[in-house]
Amino acid sequence: MLRQLTNIKLGGMVLIVFSIMLSACAPATVAASSMNATPCSPPTLEGNAYRQSVQPILGGYYRNAFNNPNDFQNIETIQYEAMKLLATQIERWSDSIDFSVGTKYIRATVTYLSPELIQTIILNHYLFRKNGTFLINFEAQVLSKMETIANRNEHLFFVTLIASNYEQGTSYGEQVIIQLPLQSLILTNSSNVQVDPLHDDHALEDRIDLTFAPAHGYFSFPMAITVNGNCEFLLDKTNNAHLVLSIPHITINGTNYQTRPWILDYAPPLALALDSNPMEDRLLLDRTPEHFSPDKDLPVPITPVDSEYWEKLARFIWHEMTLDP
Repeated sequence: MLRQLTNIKLGGMVLIVFSIMLSACAPATVAASSMNATPCSPPTLEGNAYRQSVQPILGGYYRNAFNNPNDFQNIETIQYEAMKLLATQIERWSDSIDFSVGTKYIRATVTYLSPELIQTIILNHYLFRKNGTFLINFEAQVLSKMETIANRNEHLFFVTLIASNYEQGTSYGEQVIIQLPLQSLILTNSSNVQVDPLHDDHALEDRIDLTFAPAHGYFSFPMAITVNGNCEFLLDKTNNAHLVLSIPHITINGTNYQTRPWILDYAPPLALALDSNPMEDRLLLDRTPEHFSPDKDLPVPITPVDSEYWEKLARFIWHEMTLDP
């Protein structure tokens, strides 16, 4: 019997309650019922989320690494710090739902490919490739790379479907077949406007066989939408504390099961963040150079959900974003 488990991230119930509170406090001009919106060309270039300034900590890491390019120990130390930052970013921008299927656990994780996360991938990749040619214009180089994504005018998301274990050889054992109705996935913003995906990886809409291996793919929502005849940005950090993505059901082995939404923190009410994050210090200390590179494999097993788990997922998403090595 399939049953939904509690979200793996602590405080998930608080987020749901807080999201409901935010909806209750919405301005009186916003209709109580949801409104569907259609994509439009963004009203300004500056409002595009992927054109935001580069995080200061990234430039500091880059210059500290390559001020003395022959100090390989120093570069490795910076790689370690940058990898901790990337793992923290992946955890920060992800939410997961777990299911049990027989003796297996299935995890469906949605990760928002935020500008902060993508910028951190760029830093890690330059460190991995020992590319120290941007000491003077590192920030400009990162913004140039980000412009390719900004020009899409989409908010990008990454979904991973992983199991606690997989069958080996030709024996099917416990078969796990999943179907995600991604065209029915809805993002709801703080104004109670609901939006359908703009693009999605159609391979995820077909029969997904998790019996032997995990699955993953991209989907996106428009950067701007038409509301009451006006073209407005879908998300802004002034009003949107969370990203709420809901799907009517997930089909596993032919049976539809309802599930709670994925709820991602988008912007806190207070901007009190420092350059460092205490969560980053949870990564293990025995990291070696192979841990500072992209990884083509997803985390297995999926428990415990600890710092090493997030590092593994971070390296996989890094690999998928760059296809390198």
